[in-house]
Amino acid sequence: MKLKGYGEDFLTLCALLKKDWRITISKQINDKIQKINNIKAPIEKPEVTLQHDKCKYYYRPSFGRGNNIGEFDFIILSPGYIFLGESKTDDSKEVKKKERHIELSKIQKERHNILYRIIYYYCIENKNENVSSKYFKEVKYKIPKKETILFKTIKIFIDDIRDNYSKSFGPLQEIKHLLLLFKKSTIKYTSCRPFLLAELKYSDEDLKGNSFVCLQKGRDKRKFRWQ
Repeated sequence: MKLKGYGEDFLTLCALLKKDWRITISKQINDKIQKINNIKAPIEKPEVTLQHDKCKYYYRPSFGRGNNIGEFDFIILSPGYIFLGESKTDDSKEVKKKERHIELSKIQKERHNILYRIIYYYCIENKNENVSSKYFKEVKYKIPKKETILFKTIKIFIDDIRDNYSKSFGPLQEIKHLLLLFKKSTIKYTSCRPFLLAELKYSDEDLKGNSFVCLQKGRDKRKFRWQ
């Protein structure tokens, strides 16, 4: 099967499909979480939090538009952990090359905070409570009425999480925010809190076998080039 695509959406899909990229992401995230945990209390045998070979991946799951939660680039279910994902390329406006820092917009952060709160409430605090049109004061968000498509989407998503963590992944312990950066340079970046940053350096050769559109900025227009 050959894929055609461009931009961060296509790179995100490749990252979820390519085993070597999944391994790279997992290693970076596990190392960072272990460092954070070691600061809190030294651990003799670090826990593997993101297991690339035992995960369930959601690609671009949408939870409404406009004043609703919005769309995520990806979500990963891993034994014990959930990762809410955001993807960027090093030419995204959120990537500040001079400061070597990635700062997401207020809307992007709010989207993550809202879904984090919903998952935490229904999958960690109140595992047996039915999903309802609940108002979450902390993030100023109310789940819509039962008759809406978005309510049904949220319910299906929560039911699927509960099912996976009760049957396959063991108890859900934590929900993390993951920022995935695709870059062609060797520049090291930092990310806004509370996002864990995984950096994937890639070249056109890495995408060989699939078709990737390079968007090259010209004076008046962008030129499309198939790799």
